[in-house]
Amino acid sequence: EHIRESAEWLSAEALCQAHLLSGDYVAAAEAAIKGILQALTGSVAIAVPHVGVKQKELEKWKSKYQVGEVWLNMCGDKLCRELVLGDVRQISDVFERYYHEAMVYPGLNLLGANKKRRVLILGGGDGGVATAALRFDTVEQVVNVDIDSFVTRAATKWFPKVAAGLNDSRCEMLHLDAFAWVEEQQEKGMASFDLVVIDFTDEPIKGAWSKKFFLQLKGLLSTDGIVVQNVGTILNPQDMRKVFTAHAEVFATVFPMHATIPDYLGPYILVLSSVKELDTADVDWTSWERQHIAGQYYGGAAQHHALFRAVPADVSRLLGLPLDLDQKGSPQAPSAVALPLPAFKNIKSGDEKVIFRTKGLDGSKVKVAADKESMSLYQDRDLILDSKSLERDEILLLPALVMLGDRCKSVLVLGGGTGSIAALALHWPTVERIVVVEADMIIVEVVRKHFPKQAEVLSDPRVELIIADVFAWLTQDAHSKFDLVVVNMLDQPWLPSRRTTRLPRTKAFHRLLRAKVAVGGLLTQEAGSVGMLQEFGAMLAIHRQVFTRSWPMAMSSSSPQPTVPGDEFDGLYFRLPRLLLLSSPDAFTPMQATWVGWQGFLQSLGSTTYYHPRMHDSLFVLPAELQRRFDLPATAASEEIETAASRHLVHTFMLEASGCSDGLLNDLQAAGTLLSRLAALGDLTELGHLDHKFQPQGLTALLLVSESHLSIHTWPELGYAVVDVVSCKPIRPTVRKAMEIEVQRRLGCGLVLSKFLLRGRELEVPGLPSQTEDHAERPLPKHVHAEEL
Repeated sequence: EHIRESAEWLSAEALCQAHLLSGDYVAAAEAAIKGILQALTGSVAIAVPHVGVKQKELEKWKSKYQVGEVWLNMCGDKLCRELVLGDVRQISDVFERYYHEAMVYPGLNLLGANKKRRVLILGGGDGGVATAALRFDTVEQVVNVDIDSFVTRAATKWFPKVAAGLNDSRCEMLHLDAFAWVEEQQEKGMASFDLVVIDFTDEPIKGAWSKKFFLQLKGLLSTDGIVVQNVGTILNPQDMRKVFTAHAEVFATVFPMHATIPDYLGPYILVLSSVKELDTADVDWTSWERQHIAGQYYGGAAQHHALFRAVPADVSRLLGLPLDLDQKGSPQAPSAVALPLPAFKNIKSGDEKVIFRTKGLDGSKVKVAADKESMSLYQDRDLILDSKSLERDEILLLPALVMLGDRCKSVLVLGGGTGSIAALALHWPTVERIVVVEADMIIVEVVRKHFPKQAEVLSDPRVELIIADVFAWLTQDAHSKFDLVVVNMLDQPWLPSRRTTRLPRTKAFHRLLRAKVAVGGLLTQEAGSVGMLQEFGAMLAIHRQVFTRSWPMAMSSSSPQPTVPGDEFDGLYFRLPRLLLLSSPDAFTPMQATWVGWQGFLQSLGSTTYYHPRMHDSLFVLPAELQRRFDLPATAASEEIETAASRHLVHTFMLEASGCSDGLLNDLQAAGTLLSRLAALGDLTELGHLDHKFQPQGLTALLLVSESHLSIHTWPELGYAVVDVVSCKPIRPTVRKAMEIEVQRRLGCGLVLSKFLLRGRELEVPGLPSQTEDHAERPLPKHVHAEEL
């Protein structure tokens, strides 16, 4: 009984139930056992999974073109195999679908299903792109041209699921020089493909991209053909500009995509180009829905729109894409690349050299490294300060600031001794007070000595620096509250807990955090990565029990990822995307972002590295496998509301949708069809409908049902819609989830958030009287007033 009543067990129970619902029974059992340990001890030190597993080379070969290896490794907390070419990891059998789905699914969905499609793959000798394309029944043929048969042989042997498509009768594998093959086919004028996917390793052929090659490739494309190519990261900006310039010289529209790939450094950029003008939001999702393709990364409209909207700010500036708000003060839609690209000065920074080393509190390893252009501060292999703002710092702070707008007056930063987050917050026009709590005075001293510009922030009169153990300070300071609380204490599970990072994974500790959040305020916290989903799930379950609303965020990062000694290929446990939580004690939604202070912030700061308005909604779109696993209310809370629902007379299900197709939001027929579909899902009986179309755009539609009504209100100019389902018949969790998916698919939305409300609390509704009863003399239940009945 002691265990079952503890907060620690309730948290683990919620995670256990979530795993059971998703069918992951092993993870459910692990969560249950861990919950018992937490309940008995009050906390639990996080052990490194599979500590006995060491990286092992399974095979090595040398072909005419490259050296290849297959390794046994840890992909986060899962055992995996990795394909390595030229000392660069290409794929793992755990995360390969993230990359291959991003390369294939957007293009095929944009092409649609009005005819059968032919796909050409240049490179991709492991078969992953072919396998992804052949999941579509609209694909009638795949031609895969890769020069190195050794890669295909190794993939077939060690990665049979990745290479499965090569055995499909629709697939033809050719081991030839892809460039020579393209030139030959173009001269013959024989081939016509709808989608071309270029999947080469970067370094050996980075000089081959030219206007001549892409003109030859265009000659192989159908009139609505699309080309998708892997580009890489902004770490090589000049190479990125060359690829996009070559595409833009040949194709009608050229769009960058940002895919968060666990196997690669980030932010990882792809390019999608088309023979004719293309709107990336113009997708008929009917074919996708019909095929029931369960993507690991790409699950449909939400991930599709996020790929185009979440291109980081520095990449957008490099390619000349607008980052400003539109004339109405709203984020702009994705833009195509236009020539000429803006002027660019290529600076070769050179290799970093360590100029200072020391040990921080509790023995953490602290070092300062510098190159010709910048200096960086590391703590236990994690980059915590740089000359430019870090992507992680921006996402911990800026999404919350734009949601709070001019209501944000005070900010608390827990673990902010570098001053980097405080520096960003000081640029927000309405921020008047920042409190920074840091346990490690050594970090502060290193910053003051080697980073004098950043150290100035800690001396600003609006900033109060408190040197104290965060845990102790939270228990002692019982009165102060803040509009925004930033928990900047990176949790590295493979290291012993320290006073600078310890984050008890208990509801009791997070109640202390919630107590610091003012009414209408927000809290942000990093919660791990896709590599350690069990730990993230435990943190999310706690947040959803302690706070009224909590949303996961996913982001990429160019910062070196924390790893362990002996890890040859980066990020043994820590894989992109990094996962964060944004939580509120109130009924906030991310779509409540206000851009009132944004222009003033930019004028003061100058520019951001990663975050910008267009990507805001996309931050809350998780990879498909995570969306399915975690985009549910905490089980304990869900059980409580479902139990209460049986005692309520009216169920109200409210959905807010953003990033939607403006055409669909202005279509009365589509709105009516959606409401009818939602009514059918809820088993509601239609009576009639009303609708009205506004000028110049927008609509309202109402569907009357025997049980009450459904309605939709749209703002096409904002890509925004609100849908209400009101019923005196219960709307079960599975039905509500199906309704969310239906709204997202039928309106082509990037993000759908929902809220379930109950009315008529504690009513005892009488059953129907029998024919023999005297109706007039039947007394009303004691809780029901005559007017209510």
